[in-house]
Amino acid sequence: MKGKNNDKFLTRREFIRRTGTYGAVGAGMVLGLDSLAHAAKFPSKDIKLIVPWSAGGGTDFVGRALMKNAKKYFGVNVAVINMPGAGGITGATAIAQSRPDGYTVGIQGQYLTSKWLQGVTEYNISSFDNLMIVNRGPACIAVRSDSKYKTIKDLLEDAKAHPGVVTMSIAGVGGAWHLAAVGLFVKMGIKVKFVAYQGAAPARASMLGGHVSSVSCGISELYSFYKSKEVRILASCSAERHPRFPDVPTLIEQGYQHQAYVIRFLSAPKGVPKDRFQILQEGFKKCYNDPDFIKLMDKRGFGRFLLMGKEFDDFIEADMKEQVMALKEIGMLKRKIQK
Repeated sequence: MKGKNNDKFLTRREFIRRTGTYGAVGAGMVLGLDSLAHAAKFPSKDIKLIVPWSAGGGTDFVGRALMKNAKKYFGVNVAVINMPGAGGITGATAIAQSRPDGYTVGIQGQYLTSKWLQGVTEYNISSFDNLMIVNRGPACIAVRSDSKYKTIKDLLEDAKAHPGVVTMSIAGVGGAWHLAAVGLFVKMGIKVKFVAYQGAAPARASMLGGHVSSVSCGISELYSFYKSKEVRILASCSAERHPRFPDVPTLIEQGYQHQAYVIRFLSAPKGVPKDRFQILQEGFKKCYNDPDFIKLMDKRGFGRFLLMGKEFDDFIEADMKEQVMALKEIGMLKRKIQK
């Protein structure tokens, strides 16, 4: 009867009738909806992976390669959804504002910390439940194969002689590839004209189409164009030559003391239940160790790089300090690192 105390709870028989659940329910135990949902099998439906960049770029490739055999380990599909915009912030915001139920994850990068340091977004690394770093790779500077620039020295000398004339496409202002180039140019007192795009794929296409003189992006994002001899990679921003690009010299080899890398990591909205977080972490670690993922990454020259827990946190902290220095040099630093 409405209003009576016994209407506030389900009897054991009524609970079984309504839910189809059989088995003992302890006397006096009341299971709320949250508890029932928490106790349900996870995952019981498809998981969504948000890529905050355009299809065809490096982050998109790594995300799709990682999810190729995800169903084998999760029992459900992991659907990749591209959400480009605002230099990665559109997708990052969508991840942060999703329900923390484990059914939404994202693949992100340094743009998240750099955009926060620039005061562009309220979301930073600590706004998410971070699962693991899965990729680390060097930046590079490249031109079309018919470019007048035969070496990085040619480009730098021309840029120094004609400030603001040499154009360079990048994936977002203040992003990893922008800062990779800025770090070098600041050291040399060089100014180029940066042209920003919503991802490495359109930035690369702009260079290939002759709309800009050069591009700063991940070296692995140029692999197929390097093999077909459509691009000339002037320099890799790594400590040593990349094994998939054996004839591409490093900046260091050519007398320029500069290195720059990008990382890509998986994160979820803040507040995912611990048991679900652990299932996600274990499942994605299996995806990382899957033979197909290893083959795809190695074939394209994307460096596999796994860090979790404290190692993840320590790496991000050190990387943020590097970003602070680069952003400060170009007058884009608006925030200090949170202690």
